[in-house]
Amino acid sequence: STSVAIDDINGDSNNEMQLGWGYEEVAVLFSTTTPIDSNKDYKFSGSWEIDTLFSPLGFVAGIAEFSAADGSLEQRLTPDGNVFGYTVSPTVGETGSFEVTVTSAQLQSAGVTAGNIIGLFLHHDDDGTIYDEADGFDDKGDVYLIDDISLYEIDPFEQWMLAYGVSGATNDADSDGLDNWNEYIFGGNPTNSDASSVLPMVGMVPESGTNWLEYVYRRRNDYVAAGLTYTVEATTNLVSGTWSTNGVLDAGYGSMNAEIDSVTNRVSTDGQSEQFIRLRVE
Repeated sequence: STSVAIDDINGDSNNEMQLGWGYEEVAVLFSTTTPIDSNKDYKFSGSWEIDTLFSPLGFVAGIAEFSAADGSLEQRLTPDGNVFGYTVSPTVGETGSFEVTVTSAQLQSAGVTAGNIIGLFLHHDDDGTIYDEADGFDDKGDVYLIDDISLYEIDPFEQWMLAYGVSGATNDADSDGLDNWNEYIFGGNPTNSDASSVLPMVGMVPESGTNWLEYVYRRRNDYVAAGLTYTVEATTNLVSGTWSTNGVLDAGYGSMNAEIDSVTNRVSTDGQSEQFIRLRVE
């Protein structure tokens, strides 16, 4: 992630970015040096504080595309409905946070230009209708101080959780015994109790005079791009033995659907009184 604490700019302290002057509609553009990758999802976050009270209209925060040549705004990439800072009974000094995301699908649909950079826009309203500058000084919106702006590239697991509307690697939204991380790596649905159909299967398979302990598991077919490694290991003793890939044979894989492959591994049990097998995913 890339983070900018505005009060640290130029060594100045307590120098948050002021958003709005009450009576004016103001858009603040905050570009980065990060080139947009339309195959990734991005998230901006930051903090806000109410500096001056006029009218509780809040402010709009969103993600935008900026020209790599001169830093000018090319287009807003997220809707103008992401309103933050609005409270029913605002008080000076009240604080909060904001977070906005843009998905790879949104970036591709918007047709962003290769090489252009990603950034944030903040829009302060003065009369309840954005893109409509109020006349005179009668219509005013609260003034905000913005700080601690951070940009994150959302990894594939986070993208997957966002798509399903779940959060937390160890949470189990559907209470089927599989947390979100295991649902992800095995291609499950975290909102549908499906553990029995996605967990690995183990069984004995006699073939060509050899008794095999066979292990079949589901693997994401984008595992390389996602930075995942699936490793099947075996041991003959759970107490004093060492887990190793020695003797573990890759018996092939096949496609189950657009996202998941079924992978089969085997280890011979001949000459062994006990044989154990496991899958490690990192």
